[in-house]
Amino acid sequence: MPTVVLLLYVPALGKEVSAIKNMPEINGLNWAVAAECLEKHLGDEITASLRGLGAVNDEIESILTYGETHGDFFVTLASDSVFHWEDQRMKDLAEEVGSPYFALISFGRILATPFVIKAARFIEQNLSQAVEQTASCPICGAAPAYLKQGRKDGRWLLVCSLCELHWEAQLMQCPFCGCQDQDKLGALMVADDAIRPIMTCDECKHYVKTIDERKLSDGEMIIPWEEDTITMTFDMVAEREGYQRPHY
Repeated sequence: MPTVVLLLYVPALGKEVSAIKNMPEINGLNWAVAAECLEKHLGDEITASLRGLGAVNDEIESILTYGETHGDFFVTLASDSVFHWEDQRMKDLAEEVGSPYFALISFGRILATPFVIKAARFIEQNLSQAVEQTASCPICGAAPAYLKQGRKDGRWLLVCSLCELHWEAQLMQCPFCGCQDQDKLGALMVADDAIRPIMTCDECKHYVKTIDERKLSDGEMIIPWEEDTITMTFDMVAEREGYQRPHY
């Protein structure tokens, strides 16, 4: 694969940073890639993997089916979900695909994640200052995918939905608006899954998926993009209850 550039605005630095790596080019204006290579990985392999994980419901199936019959759909979706997710054409596309808008955006960002991660790790290695607590990722500015409690130390960490950076979170506080009023903070349970409650905030009407790694079986490992993928039904439950997942 050719050497290309990823250009990110890094909040922790307050400036744009280029990470030159052997990876597709990604920047705010262009996604120049070897389309046949990306299409191979973002098409048949992604589709087969998700179906193999049993992570496909009707909404996700509609995305997969549409992608199988529309050329470079997965490549375009990955790019636009990162850089143009607020455009009206993305909402029009969701209607055409037959998928909820935010489900489509979440799916597209999952496709883009491996490429953003590689550049973000380069930036993180060259980041001299400590990562401060913030609602969005200090490296790429994206919203967190979920909040986790560590298996060994019990620390609460937010996990970026795009570059998978982990950063500190405050317990009993909304990670988005900072609300500490316990009467406005709640939890939704999906299928009695005590390991993965959804944290909700009635102040800002946002939610974040959570996972308590201390309750996982010995040897069970969490892969961030996979965790976010197999819990997409959790996102739909939260949205039906009137909460939204930030997509910045």
